[in-house]
Amino acid sequence: MYFSRFNYLSAYEKDDQRLLMNFLSQSCDIVDSESASHFSEKKGITPEEKKYALQRGYVFQDESDESMLLQKLYHHELQKKKTLPVIQLDRSHGKEVKEQVKKIQTHHDQFILLSEHLLDTPLQGDHWDTAPIPHIITGEENLPVFDSFLARHAVSGLSVIVSLTDSAGITGESESRLDSLMEQGTPVEIIVRIQEDTEIDALTSLMNYFIYKGWPFLEHFTCTLEPWPNKGCLFGRWYGTPHLAHLIYEEYAAHPQTEFCSMHNWVGVNPIHSIIWTGKVSPPSFYFCDASRGLTVLKDNYEIPCPYMDTEEMENTPDCQRCTYVLICGGGCPLPSRSKKEDRCPPVKELLETSLEFYFDEFLQRIAFHEQYYGGMQ
Repeated sequence: MYFSRFNYLSAYEKDDQRLLMNFLSQSCDIVDSESASHFSEKKGITPEEKKYALQRGYVFQDESDESMLLQKLYHHELQKKKTLPVIQLDRSHGKEVKEQVKKIQTHHDQFILLSEHLLDTPLQGDHWDTAPIPHIITGEENLPVFDSFLARHAVSGLSVIVSLTDSAGITGESESRLDSLMEQGTPVEIIVRIQEDTEIDALTSLMNYFIYKGWPFLEHFTCTLEPWPNKGCLFGRWYGTPHLAHLIYEEYAAHPQTEFCSMHNWVGVNPIHSIIWTGKVSPPSFYFCDASRGLTVLKDNYEIPCPYMDTEEMENTPDCQRCTYVLICGGGCPLPSRSKKEDRCPPVKELLETSLEFYFDEFLQRIAFHEQYYGGMQ
């Protein structure tokens, strides 16, 4: 009998109960201390436990059975690869942007216009024959630059980066632009960059601001919290600290409406968030970011797989291949310039435990419900 290397047994326990998860099979169960010891020590499992554990993917007859599932996952992800062009805008965008769009139209059915920095010149999109229409990712201060797209609702989606302040974080002019898009059914994401030990209280006013508009408005709206500075990126998973996550969970507890501002992209938080909202551990993946899935960034006159690359090459992470967390972490950012080797691994276990401490009571209720009616959470 072989115990899966993707089993995770929580250190956090309550009333002699702990959480057992498997990051490959997406299984999740509450176990008592005796069963927990069988999995932690990898011995002493009873015939009844073995039968159940085989069904749930916690154990296999031998290691080759798990390797076969990993191969299937690897090939499945290869088949899902799809080129996603990104046009990275700089301060002085011009005719070259229009030429890049023409190239994209020939081969692709979607693309992204990206700018995380302040732009000077409005982007004239009203005369573009843009089919398909772009998804725009930019800072709130740049929204006027894209007015020719926004006024005609010529966007497939909009992701707006804002910094959390004591105000709602959205200015009056931006509010009218966002309202108009969402009234037309265009998906809008607010990416809130939140720093350690600051601005947490402002989440309440931010969320109240959107809830005040009503559920028809929220139907096309999502709010995502991005730890800042972030060792991940907009196209991958995000690194937050356990302390910052704990502060946000305290805000969730004090003001439940703020939980709509999600941490689902954070490495270590993502499996627990997924269980709460979908009933399953987050889907396993070998990839940290879209740069590995087919991202193509058009920058000036050349193409690169990542908007944060300069001259560096992607690094392989052979040490990650035997790690318990590789399917929820993806091996970390492969750019040497963004993540040093000594701190490349995010605090996955610490974030898992921080999340469990906040959600454990809810787990007990949900898992009891699913076991009663559906035979467990999977």
